[in-house]
Amino acid sequence: MRYWEPYIPNRYVVILEASCCEQFVLCTWGNSEYFVKHRTSNGRELITARGPYGPAARTWQRLSASHNHRKRATS
Repeated sequence: MRYWEPYIPNRYVVILEASCCEQFVLCTWGNSEYFVKHRTSNGRELITARGPYGPAARTWQRLSASHNHRKRATS
C-alpha cells in the first residue's frame, strides 16, 4: 500500500463504495486505476492504494472496517 498523498481533483471520479460515514471511499477514474479517498478531520482529501481493483478494494475494506465512525456533516 502506498502512503497517503494529496488528492488533486483533475478528472471525473466514479465512486464505487463508501464507508458508513464516507470517511473512506473506493473510487476510480474510469481507466482501470482504483484508489481510496479519505477526508481528514480538517477537510483535506487524501488518496492511497492507486492501482488495480483488487489491492485497492482490499485496502478500502481494511480501512472502512477498522475506522472510528464519525457523524457526517449535514449540509
